[in-house]
Amino acid sequence: TVIDYKDINTLDLKNSTYDVLLSTIDIDSKEIPTITISSKDINNIKKIEYSLEKIRYNKINFNKIIKKEHVFFDIKGNTKYEVLNEIEKLLDKNDQKEFRYIKEIEKTLSSEVGNLVSILHSSKKSDNIEIMFFITKKQVIWDKQLVKIIIWISTNSKNVDEFEIIMEILSKFICKYENISNFLKKLDYEELINELNQYTHSLY
Repeated sequence: TVIDYKDINTLDLKNSTYDVLLSTIDIDSKEIPTITISSKDINNIKKIEYSLEKIRYNKINFNKIIKKEHVFFDIKGNTKYEVLNEIEKLLDKNDQKEFRYIKEIEKTLSSEVGNLVSILHSSKKSDNIEIMFFITKKQVIWDKQLVKIIIWISTNSKNVDEFEIIMEILSKFICKYENISNFLKKLDYEELINELNQYTHSLY
């Protein structure tokens, strides 16, 4: 079973746990058996890549990652810091401490990413990846752009791979204003989850 594909320059052969390596170039490796694939097999490699991408995306279930109690609507505020202060009031004491740190970061490093979205710079740790959504009552000028959706993500070092996939999906989702517009028209938790899960499935 093919379990992964990598650029050969990023592969650590000495510490690899793979049973065999398929490569399009000749590799002299004593650490792992290597089979060289001809250029005629490129189409098969593409099929493998597609299957691996499908496996990666299928691991993500936004129902588990975004809990209903972590989606807040109608956040009040006329400025970025008024909104951030309102969000802080909604959090428990442990999260409030982290959030004050985030507000300090915002003074020098903006979290706006475009299409009415801000993804907060966070070092918050949790056992599992969690995403919180805060939707403001009206659009607010963040720094240079308007924002209406603020996203806060927490993770840990054990979930790096999953975190990268989630960020990849979210980035692609946010880049299409149509996705953001559809959600803002309905402003419903279930709609948000459905939109994200459907979009994830559309990527393969």
